[in-house]
Amino acid sequence: LGNWLSHQRKNRDSIPAERKARLEGLPGWSWAPHSDQWEEGISHLTEFANREGHAKVPVAQKTQRGYRLGSWLFNQRTPQDSLPPDRKARLEALPGWTWSVLSAKWEEGIGHLGEFAEREGHARVPTWHKTASGYPLGKWVSRQRQNRDNLSADLRALLEALPGWTWSVLSDQWEE
Repeated sequence: LGNWLSHQRKNRDSIPAERKARLEGLPGWSWAPHSDQWEEGISHLTEFANREGHAKVPVAQKTQRGYRLGSWLFNQRTPQDSLPPDRKARLEALPGWTWSVLSAKWEEGIGHLGEFAEREGHARVPTWHKTASGYPLGKWVSRQRQNRDNLSADLRALLEALPGWTWSVLSDQWEE
């Protein structure tokens, strides 16, 4: 059936008018279903971004009507280089849009850590510490220490440039 439908859509211009009309009379028929699906997804994403103030959608996010918005969004980021420019532009125009969720999360964490270090004079954040906005900074710092070997040299250098940064809190406490 899928191949047959694809063939009908591909040969739209050579199909007799009566057959076109029969297809167009089917519930949900579309000559461009992929385009329609994309428009549905961007519509849900725009609604989310307008409501939440950002386009940072969790992967498991579904709309109230059951649309799998997080999955749709994941699928838009994956073929970034093959998306048409107009679609890329529409995504990038949304508040808080990012192509790399992991990079955005790291930037958020280092931003909070920089504020903490500036305010406190050091980057020795207690594990339990949360920012005034509720960001779990202590846990983020702990994860950076645990993932030290997986961080790029540039990211490690950013952390090490902060006053009082240490990779081993216990060792530093013992030395002190």
